[in-house]
Amino acid sequence: MMSNDLSLISRDRLPEKDLNNLYESRLRDKLSAVDNVSALHILHLVKSGRLIYNLAPYKPSITWNVIQKSRLIESFLLGIQSPPLVLYQLDDEIDEVVDGEQRVKSIVNFLTNNFKLEGLKLWHELNGMTYEDLPSRIKEHITTNRLQTTTVLINSICNFDPEVIKQTTYERLNHWRIT
Repeated sequence: MMSNDLSLISRDRLPEKDLNNLYESRLRDKLSAVDNVSALHILHLVKSGRLIYNLAPYKPSITWNVIQKSRLIESFLLGIQSPPLVLYQLDDEIDEVVDGEQRVKSIVNFLTNNFKLEGLKLWHELNGMTYEDLPSRIKEHITTNRLQTTTVLINSICNFDPEVIKQTTYERLNHWRIT
């Protein structure tokens, strides 16, 4: 293992001018877009097939339980911002979730009445309710809650393999969870 590390270090380095040109070339090929979308819009994107879940082999198979899903919804009511959803633009119409799949699934499942709230600490009065059961003002607050999205856009002339980009992005965002 040590020899592999040394071989990386001992490679001939590109001159500064070439490194700067390479950086500029890659910078043109890589863009990201930051946006804020409502929970209701996320539901619409998923239902229309414009936002798909990332089923990549490098991601661990994790499924949130009802309490974890419920606490995300409670966070919306408390105004606690969740981490950004990280998306990868597959084409002009479709984005793939790289990081935030459980948040997206929880939003979709709750807004389609697929689970009852459980384990809420500060909004315990809502435990046992589905989205449909909630008062209209609370429903509106949940559906208009905005989540930040960061979309990775890679130009088609870029030399990077999209799967490597997605995996690297996921690993960098979750390095503290990966053992």
